[in-house]
Amino acid sequence: MNQKIGQREFRFEFEKSIVPLHDPVNPSEVYKGEPATATLRTMEGQTVTAQVYRLSPFGVEIVIADKGLAHLKAGDCLNLNIKIGRSDCSFEAIKVASIQFSEKRTLFGFRWCSQELSREEGKDRRQSVRWVCSENDLPTGMAQNPARFNEDIYFSIKSISVDGLHMITSFRNKFLLPGMMLEASLSFPCIGQVNATLKIVNVRVESNAGKPSLILGMRFVQKSPPLDEYVGQYVLQFGPGVSVQEIRQAGLKIKSVDSATQYSFVKSPADYHEVLELRHQAYSAVGKADRDADPLVMSDVFDTQSRILMARHGNRTIGSWRVTFHRSDEQNEYDQYVRFPKDFPRRDEILVLSRICTDPQYRGSDLFYGMMRQCLITTLQSKRRYLLGGCSDELLPLYQKIGFVPTGIYFVHGGLNKIKEQIILADSMNIILGKDVDFGIWKKFYSDLARYVE
Repeated sequence: MNQKIGQREFRFEFEKSIVPLHDPVNPSEVYKGEPATATLRTMEGQTVTAQVYRLSPFGVEIVIADKGLAHLKAGDCLNLNIKIGRSDCSFEAIKVASIQFSEKRTLFGFRWCSQELSREEGKDRRQSVRWVCSENDLPTGMAQNPARFNEDIYFSIKSISVDGLHMITSFRNKFLLPGMMLEASLSFPCIGQVNATLKIVNVRVESNAGKPSLILGMRFVQKSPPLDEYVGQYVLQFGPGVSVQEIRQAGLKIKSVDSATQYSFVKSPADYHEVLELRHQAYSAVGKADRDADPLVMSDVFDTQSRILMARHGNRTIGSWRVTFHRSDEQNEYDQYVRFPKDFPRRDEILVLSRICTDPQYRGSDLFYGMMRQCLITTLQSKRRYLLGGCSDELLPLYQKIGFVPTGIYFVHGGLNKIKEQIILADSMNIILGKDVDFGIWKKFYSDLARYVE
């Protein structure tokens, strides 16, 4: 009760203020016993500890007893430190915005934030790449108010980078000022929840859904180990078409490309043109095609006989392959290069896999394994058992991980700059049973495919 009476006394003494210290928010009163104190140090070295009267994200009012520092006037500079909980918020050479005197006390007012309601467009103080979060899938967070017991601060994340984030929160959160530390829990949709220590760097006001909201620029001070992976995965799944390579170059990690990928068949001339462009980009990067060649040279007669599949990330085609179903009396693509042994599986038992390509900026991820999962599903749905393909010796270990077995039959591929390849064969039943396949890959991509087997 005495705490509130003390505040009323301040209110009666200093109610009339001509300087809008806290615009556009109403400040919160700080009562005795709450962990908020202030220390002022003049340029001459005089130090005074004071009581915080009212506080907002934009300014503070401080009461000093016995007219301490009465020689100061509005416009003078001093150093101000506000301690809230365990956070020290320091403001060097801040100007005194207002001074009011009563018989027993002096009220100093300070404002550290510009009165502009929004920052000038085009200015970005972040040195790292920053991504705007999807409005329909905003990450959210919660932090305890460091000054008040059992009071939580809820917020949404507007944009994010490897170094920090911009968060949106309500005007009711008054105890938020530059320099303050927040122990926050961040939640990323479809990914998970992670803890982080954040430091407030700046505060401003912007209109959000027609209402003014606080926008806080935050810097990561301490991260839980999975944070970079969660941020990278969020940007990949919900960001503006950012590639794996761009995310990694920004210092973030990727858990899975497959989870952010949509698979479909080529359905239009535009889809087919995208596939040819990707084939040319992927093959020319490894010497299977000339860089100056027309992407149309990546087509052949087997495209007209096949189902061509696409892997897409947002609006970008990042992977493609084709599968061909032959009758027992038909020749497949590899018949023009090799003669198969008599004990080889019949052509009507085989799904022929060819023209596999991935976007170079997505390599080194699990995209290839996700594509092969879709290929295996197609094989099982067609009631065929075997997958037939060809690869270079350099790529053979990769294909062996997913269940392909080398046959020792080599050929020179006339359609791919005469690259030497080997015929490889996979048994879909062995893959589903975990044979001939890397266990970790089987567990993640193939272990649930038994439902496709009658």
